[in-house]
Amino acid sequence: MAYTLRVNDEHIYYLREWNASSFSCDHQLILLTTEFSKVRDELADIKKIEIYDNLVSVYVSTLFDTFSDFALLKSAYVNNEGMVSDCLRVSLSLKTDIVDRISSLLDDKANPIIDISKMTIEDLKKYILKQVGTACQDDIFAGMSIPLSDGLKYFTFNLEDQQNLTTAMATVKACATAGIGVPYHASGEKCKLFPVPDILTIYFTLQLMLTRKTTYCNMLNIHIRSLNTREELMECCYGMDLPEDLQNDFNEIVAASMVIVNTNLAEYMPPTQPEEPEDPEEPIENPGDLSDPEEEETPPETEPEE
Repeated sequence: MAYTLRVNDEHIYYLREWNASSFSCDHQLILLTTEFSKVRDELADIKKIEIYDNLVSVYVSTLFDTFSDFALLKSAYVNNEGMVSDCLRVSLSLKTDIVDRISSLLDDKANPIIDISKMTIEDLKKYILKQVGTACQDDIFAGMSIPLSDGLKYFTFNLEDQQNLTTAMATVKACATAGIGVPYHASGEKCKLFPVPDILTIYFTLQLMLTRKTTYCNMLNIHIRSLNTREELMECCYGMDLPEDLQNDFNEIVAASMVIVNTNLAEYMPPTQPEEPEDPEEPIENPGDLSDPEEEETPPETEPEE
């Protein structure tokens, strides 16, 4: 199915997926775009949204008036040709009167809309830091596509996945010795035996992804805490570029992580045997005789007989 979003009868975006039940709970949409500024401007004042399944309208709503936050999801979409691209997750905000009505019906148990404009600088920092942390966790849990011996496969990496993959890695050496594959499964696929090199690729690729994203989130948190104006803070979101000094620190940590991964990976690789020379030299029978074997000995000179 190909879902599209139409905003205010004019702005159109492709969606990675859409489910009516999930949307009614979290009000989140995953757009197949990374144009943050364009989306922010076009969703700043929502009058109506429509969801289409191909050309058929499956959802229409006027309950939302703007967005509450954004998050960039890295490598979150794989098209039919196996191409991987980033996505933008958008959380929509219900109109204030709708929120008030819901709050009243649920006896004030519904979560109220947070009014950012009334926050102090420190409260705004805490709010943005929380949003960044949640987006980072969601980004990690979403996983990524990994090229394997039988093609591109997608793997989520939530807490359960991390535990399952760690358990699978504990059997790698035994499986390699026995000459069998390691049981595991790609996201949404049945369990199968993966060749040992494939399971190593899956594990270390996802672990490196985890390191990259948590390190990025840490650097972004440092940057957010250093800001002191509302305007600067409002420009911050998960997925933004880091300042140069923090980017350099990030690059250094990722480079070191690559060295660690390669070192750990070497433990699972079979030792390489030294290659024998194709034409080994003949051993010298008498190592003390270094004369050229091809030289003919010159007979001693003798005096002629009288």
